[in-house]
Amino acid sequence: IGGDVRRFDSDVFQPTPLGQSVSYRPDIRNLPGGGQVNAGDVFIFQYWHRDAGASGPTSNFSPALRILF
Repeated sequence: IGGDVRRFDSDVFQPTPLGQSVSYRPDIRNLPGGGQVNAGDVFIFQYWHRDAGASGPTSNFSPALRILF
């Protein structure tokens, strides 16, 4: 993670019951921070999640997904 990091609203993510996958359809007309998508732009997405473990909460990131618009 680096560069221009922006976060989508976490209330709209739809995790599976077992927490093994998550789906999200971003509204590319309404990006965080007021950005916009133009033809030829490359965006890289990752899912940042928190887990409640026996030793306390931890966080992890999904593998990155690179998308060319």
